[in-house]
Amino acid sequence: MSPDAAHFLNVARCVGRGEGFSNPAAWPAWLRPERLPAPETFKDPGLPFAIAALTPLVRDPFRAGQILSLLAGLMLPLAVYALGRKVAHDRELAWVAGLIAAASPVLIAQSVRVMAESLFTLLLTLAFVAAAPTMDGAFRARGPHRDLSAWVAGALLGLAFLVRTQALLAIPALAVLTTAGSTGHARIARVGRVLLAMAVSASPLLIRNLVTFGSPLYSDATTFAVWPFVDPLEFSHALTRPPAPLPFALDHAPQVVAHTASQLARFARSALPRDILGAVAWAPVLAAGLVLGIVRLRTWAFAWVYLVPVVLMMSAVSWNTRYFASTAPFWCLLTALGAVWLARRLPAVRWPLAARVVAVVALLAYVGLQSRRVARDIRDSAAPEIAAAIAESPVIASRLAPGESLMAVTTSYWSWFSDRPSVHLVVAGEREFMAVVRRYRVGWAALPTSRLAEFAARYPGGRLPAALVPDHADPERDITVFRVRETR
Repeated sequence: MSPDAAHFLNVARCVGRGEGFSNPAAWPAWLRPERLPAPETFKDPGLPFAIAALTPLVRDPFRAGQILSLLAGLMLPLAVYALGRKVAHDRELAWVAGLIAAASPVLIAQSVRVMAESLFTLLLTLAFVAAAPTMDGAFRARGPHRDLSAWVAGALLGLAFLVRTQALLAIPALAVLTTAGSTGHARIARVGRVLLAMAVSASPLLIRNLVTFGSPLYSDATTFAVWPFVDPLEFSHALTRPPAPLPFALDHAPQVVAHTASQLARFARSALPRDILGAVAWAPVLAAGLVLGIVRLRTWAFAWVYLVPVVLMMSAVSWNTRYFASTAPFWCLLTALGAVWLARRLPAVRWPLAARVVAVVALLAYVGLQSRRVARDIRDSAAPEIAAAIAESPVIASRLAPGESLMAVTTSYWSWFSDRPSVHLVVAGEREFMAVVRRYRVGWAALPTSRLAEFAARYPGGRLPAALVPDHADPERDITVFRVRETR
């Protein structure tokens, strides 16, 4: 369980309890809601509401989230196959793309995590499948089938938006695909149907944001665009809200460009070949596919219109490879395009049955080895603080009076395992620190022992606030538990 997974689960528990789209963990420190649980402003509602709906059937929210991701992950290779068939009208290309998707490390990893990427990528890919040309490529500008496909594509894109607002970046690409072969008014009408259907299916979140915050697209997650360029500890622990991303980027253009260029190189060097496609060996056929994707731009323009802005935008922030999961189907299709093109230019060979069986077994073994590799990487990436939260949360919760909360660093873990409100450690002066303690009635704090000196150095006088009184420490789990007392 990653901190983000615990965040989703906290929101899902609030939904299940009838507390709405809210979160009991006040993170980061500058968020400063009036009360806890507070309206959620970082995650999108699609996955938490789905977890809340499935939990009564499986009786475990974490397993419910995993089941949702797993089902989406199992369907993704089929969706990639369908998109390849409809776009390229090539069965071999579609099969190769589907197999590459089945062995994609990033898609395998997200299919077992309680995260939004697997479900988001599936819904987004299905939206493109719905918008793509029919198998023979023949569109009728006024045909009822084509009109229906535009409505379905828009509805699926709206559902994807409810899972991740990143779906907004797909609107131009979907418009390119859904208007292929249309002209004039028919093209405008199809885009209009897509946008209207998207707006209707996304309306619950849009209306909620408009009523609660005065803006239909309100989100605090956009502030993380400045993360690579500021002090990370101050960003999350200080009470001052970070600067708005766009003005900051304009004022620091050279730094943003340099950072983006270095991250694009990192993406091309490691993330794309290793984490998305699964092996550097795919590089030659991917290169051929990229060239063909440009040469056959009329067919593959939609892929470029999505890939370019997403890769550029994600490279400009402090990213994790999972941020690129939604691009994996398009990379798989372009790689398959190159692979099939090159294979058809090799001399024709009549393979005996035994050789074909060996090839199939080798493909299955390749997918299996990829899964084992990903499983090992996931096990090795467990956050250390989760063990402390599992061990200490029940004890702290038993000592908190009703309405009291605890203070921690990874608030999502502590709220999930204690089932109590949690507050991110505030680094500020004594008066500001105590104001937060009083607002949320903080009774206890649990902080990583190895970081206490780092935190103390940020407070006035180089000492932790006097309100934090050590109660006990667990060296094995790197945690120190404090009582939080009132100071004058």
